[in-house]
Amino acid sequence: GFQALLAGRQVFDQALAVAAPEALATARPLSLHPFVTESAWLTSLIAVGVYVATRTLGERGGQHLTYLLFGVALAQVVIGLFQFATATTGVSYELAELAPRGGAASGTFRNRNHLAGLLAMVFPLALALFIFHFGRGSTRSRPHRGWRDKLIAVLRAGGRPSLAFGLLGIFFVVGIVVTRSRSGIAMAMLGLILVAALFARHVGGGASFGLMGRLVTLAIGFAAALGLAPVLDRFAWGDMEGDARWRISSASLDGAGSLLPLGSGLGTYPDAFPIHQPVELGRWFINHAHNDYLELLYETGVPGLVLMVLFLALFFRQWGRLMAGAEWSRFRFLQIGAGIGMTLLLGHSFTDYNLHVPANLATFAFLAGLFFSP
Repeated sequence: GFQALLAGRQVFDQALAVAAPEALATARPLSLHPFVTESAWLTSLIAVGVYVATRTLGERGGQHLTYLLFGVALAQVVIGLFQFATATTGVSYELAELAPRGGAASGTFRNRNHLAGLLAMVFPLALALFIFHFGRGSTRSRPHRGWRDKLIAVLRAGGRPSLAFGLLGIFFVVGIVVTRSRSGIAMAMLGLILVAALFARHVGGGASFGLMGRLVTLAIGFAAALGLAPVLDRFAWGDMEGDARWRISSASLDGAGSLLPLGSGLGTYPDAFPIHQPVELGRWFINHAHNDYLELLYETGVPGLVLMVLFLALFFRQWGRLMAGAEWSRFRFLQIGAGIGMTLLLGHSFTDYNLHVPANLATFAFLAGLFFSP
């Protein structure tokens, strides 16, 4: 039948011939595990629903949901700090027992990288609102003062909203640090640089403070990013070169090639990968490829590759539209912050599977709803 013509299915057919030979005589679905594929499609409806709801609510609703997201992320950081304190001080806390991970914060997630992924999406939003409110109206009353006087006025006129969002952004970055996730800390460094570079000309909601103000903003962003470099080198866990995820990724790529053009079926990676699993990793159960792109390619083949390329094309197109816009409103700042958060999670997805975690998938969909709004 048609299934017999699909690449990479022969070894599965051989196993089926031994376990259930009568199944070979009937028509079989394209997925190696239809029930799991159906479940994966239903899970994807979470992202679709969140995206549509965010677009429907509009600007005000999007801003209110952003504040709710800040509250969720703040609670996760608090739990993570208790977990980190338990491991480093030996003092036991009730909250630490939610998900202790022996020296790293994971919040209520099962994996510290997933908490880092959530915070990487959230902290650019907080910093975007911090920069929008920073010094608003501080230079309009006396436009002829020098840049030093302007800077002093800005520091005095930041106001409570700016201070609150700034502290939130710092708190979220600290939360990423205590996860001890190498990829998470690297994405935090990239995020700080992107925030400084994209908002340098629009401090205070479009009010530029001249060349010196832009240089100061860029210098602060790069200095903060470089300040995390020693943390990445000494504080994060794991030797990336010896990490098993690189062998998993290599085997996943080989397996994806053998399963072209349609892959094994959405959500079937844990069931199908043992055929391609390296012998040296044979004593472990590999539930994910630790690379969202390779896992999608493995499961969906050419259609998944087309979807990834289409999404990236739309993503970069929207970046061009947003950066070319004349009005830098509060919502425009949120959109740029959401785009940075999406960029960071897409980068983190090269070394982990954040987009396979429903909570982070829903958060990514929310950011997409903000980012792609007209």
